[in-house]
Amino acid sequence: MEQPVYPAPSPAHGRPDELRSVLDRTLGVPLFQEQAMRVAMVAANFTPEEADRLRRATRPSSTLRA
Repeated sequence: MEQPVYPAPSPAHGRPDELRSVLDRTLGVPLFQEQAMRVAMVAANFTPEEADRLRRATRPSSTLRA
């Protein structure tokens, strides 16, 4: 089996493997909302509250309530 390739920031912005711990379970592909939140917190230094707002903003519009 081919080894997964994990996304990495430019060298000036972080370690090449900083997202491995977040995406290891799904072989480098963010599939779950919780993973998107963790990526935002690890890679962009979002607070948990900011990451939750990002998660809410990116959910499908059919799940939004008026």
